[in-house]
Amino acid sequence: MSSSEGVVHVAFLPSAGMGHLNPFLRLAATFIRYGCKVTLITPKPTVSLAESNLISRFCSSFPHQVTQLDLNLVSVDPTTVDTIDPFFLQFETIRRSLHLLPPILSLLSTPLSAFIYDITLITPLLSVIEKLSCPSYLYFTSSARMFSFFARVSVLSASNPGQTPSSFIGDDGVKIPGFTSPIPRSSVPPAILQASSNLFQRIMLEDSANVTKLNNGVFINSFEELEGEALAALNGGKVLEGLPPVYGVGPLVACEYEKGDEEGQKGCMSSIVKWLDEQSKGSVVYVSLGNRTETRREQIKDMALGLIECGYGFLWVVKLKRVDKEDEEGLEEVLGSELSSKVREKVWL
Repeated sequence: MSSSEGVVHVAFLPSAGMGHLNPFLRLAATFIRYGCKVTLITPKPTVSLAESNLISRFCSSFPHQVTQLDLNLVSVDPTTVDTIDPFFLQFETIRRSLHLLPPILSLLSTPLSAFIYDITLITPLLSVIEKLSCPSYLYFTSSARMFSFFARVSVLSASNPGQTPSSFIGDDGVKIPGFTSPIPRSSVPPAILQASSNLFQRIMLEDSANVTKLNNGVFINSFEELEGEALAALNGGKVLEGLPPVYGVGPLVACEYEKGDEEGQKGCMSSIVKWLDEQSKGSVVYVSLGNRTETRREQIKDMALGLIECGYGFLWVVKLKRVDKEDEEGLEEVLGSELSSKVREKVWL
């Protein structure tokens, strides 16, 4: 990757959700450490407050190396998209807004050396990247094994016309050429296995069918020692003939800007570590349902009672709503004062 002005200038276009944004920013930070100039193109508005805050901290941490440009999204009527998931809806909204990207790129003062974009944007970006005067790279934010599934799923779909993935992905998992063991059905994203067709399925199947049209390469947050078999199968043409080169660029570790301010998140993490260090080995249960799980009040109370009765101390990550902007109650309001007091005797929240 080179530039006529001698400056390596890389543009990044992430998609929705912290699971996509955070790996993108870590990769961008890696390029910055090697002296590159970065342009971060951020779809706006974001779905969650966490995304907006992370972008702000990232840009503030590299004020001279990063230029942030907004991709202002078109309006999409949610009733025209068959999903109630706000992040999947954002995927589709970004895809429908990509015709606005070329004018943004044309205004860059420094020529691009490379353009790196998210896995959820392949098909609508094909017509854009073929006109770029620089290499373009897909960034797959999961593992090399999962990228192998992604690349292979359109082949499986074509071999089973008229069937949804829930029909042709059996209990024995997905056999991938070049792999010694199949990918378990339990590792397949749940939305793919829904019996009825849905937005996430259609995006994955459409983009999977176009993955061989990518020319320059795929970046994955993985490395040879961790996923040597998968990387070899991908680059050896075993998973799918015609794939571009796949580069393991990991491990991409947490960066300083992710820690938040000293008085807030950073101080909280220090307190958690201190509390854990004070507990005996094997005496703490860690409880987290992930950052996309919406939990009902009754479920929160049931979990609290179960954790109190389990006899262990516990570290409990609680999420009430799927999107943090929608959180209107604190945990104490949900549990009530009496149950909250019992929880706090044995827990770090």
